[in-house]
Amino acid sequence: MNSKLEKLIEELRRMPPIEQVGNYKRYRVIARALDKKGRVLATRTNSYTQTHPKQKGFAVKVGREDAIWLHAEISCLLAARSDVHTLLIARVSKDGIPVPAKPCEICTLAIQEYGVKEIIHT
Repeated sequence: MNSKLEKLIEELRRMPPIEQVGNYKRYRVIARALDKKGRVLATRTNSYTQTHPKQKGFAVKVGREDAIWLHAEISCLLAARSDVHTLLIARVSKDGIPVPAKPCEICTLAIQEYGVKEIIHT
């Protein structure tokens, strides 16, 4: 596994768990944007309480108007404010075990539109 991704997973494990509400599974997802030299531009997690017009715009483009809560990938791209070369994405189970964090169709579109060259995920 990529050493930068391993560090990101460790950071994610130290974060408090997300409160589960109703029958929906909520996961803590973390994304880190790197420039071409591997320097960190931004690190963000997903949110179940915040949104952003860009999140809604990408959700509408893929036909998922209800997916307005800010995804870690989009939050990270917005915060980077620079050309993102690599996007690291990690997700862990409630037991701290890395689980697949392949970007959803909304985030995939955002990643393409922002011109990210490389995606590394758990």
